[in-house]
Amino acid sequence: MKNISLIFLLFSASLCFSTEITYKTEDIQKIQIYLDSLMFETDNLPFHKRKMIQYYISEIKNILLSNQIATNKTYSEEEFKNIISQLKSNPQYNTQKIILKQVAKKSNFYMKQIKEIILTINFQNDKKDSLELLLPKAIDPENVGILFDIFWTQSDKDYINSILEKNEN
Repeated sequence: MKNISLIFLLFSASLCFSTEITYKTEDIQKIQIYLDSLMFETDNLPFHKRKMIQYYISEIKNILLSNQIATNKTYSEEEFKNIISQLKSNPQYNTQKIILKQVAKKSNFYMKQIKEIILTINFQNDKKDSLELLLPKAIDPENVGILFDIFWTQSDKDYINSILEKNEN
């Protein structure tokens, strides 16, 4: 039982000291299952220890839940309009790429938004390059077909699929 408590405390400490952790939904579900298992292990503990561990497990689950919600954050319509305006007012791709890197760090995108961003970029090679930044941040990759009127060749589609597959792993 001491080993389980030690593992639990180490896991809690790692959550507290990390600055930015993002988990896939499947990982969060796995962690929550492990935490539920730990909860059952507390039955044989004295009341005060059981309550303390159950409290910490509950707090960890809340942290995971808030992390999961944060990973699905998207820009508001107004924020997205501002991004498009910035991209249009800076037609050089080097500058646009800097903007894209910054906005991709802060939020996710719908495929429709990715398409709109891609349409602000002038050259096909630059459009493809920007996909490397944007597609991993797509929260609806099942809607990838939206991009196929911009990227219509088979090699373009294969390129898009390779980025999406890389993101799944």
